[in-house]
Amino acid sequence: MILEAAKRKKNEMLRISKENNMKKGKINKLISMFLVELIILLPVSIALSVSNVQVTDITETSAQIKWVTNESANSIVNYGRTRNLTDTEIDYNLNVNHSIRLSDLDANSTYYFQVRSGDEIDDNSGNYYDFETLFVPLFINVSLPRYTNERRIDILWL
Repeated sequence: MILEAAKRKKNEMLRISKENNMKKGKINKLISMFLVELIILLPVSIALSVSNVQVTDITETSAQIKWVTNESANSIVNYGRTRNLTDTEIDYNLNVNHSIRLSDLDANSTYYFQVRSGDEIDDNSGNYYDFETLFVPLFINVSLPRYTNERRIDILWL
């Protein structure tokens, strides 16, 4: 009688254990399905990236800096005649196609720059981008007399 009671108790415990394992399995399966759906349905956050940095429309005193970002962001150019980049131009409008005009530059000079959008800085891998403004040729207006002595020409500065 005690032996049969022990067997029944053992069978009862095995049945309860199986039921608990089945419940745990179902709970684990539900949690797994929930996590998969959560991963699929959550929006993926993509880091802001800068690409295609270009310098266009270079003149004696100005240049246009252009670049592209994968998300809308502000536009900042840090620039200078040395690598200290002491000057800044900012456009607070949010764009993916960025364009900043640098003006009042010195002719025939090298300028270094980096671009920034949001928290992303593109400094050409630490080397900075650069460009050179155009040279302003010096023109001298000279009038030669109709008749000149072959050995001498007098030039008057007006």
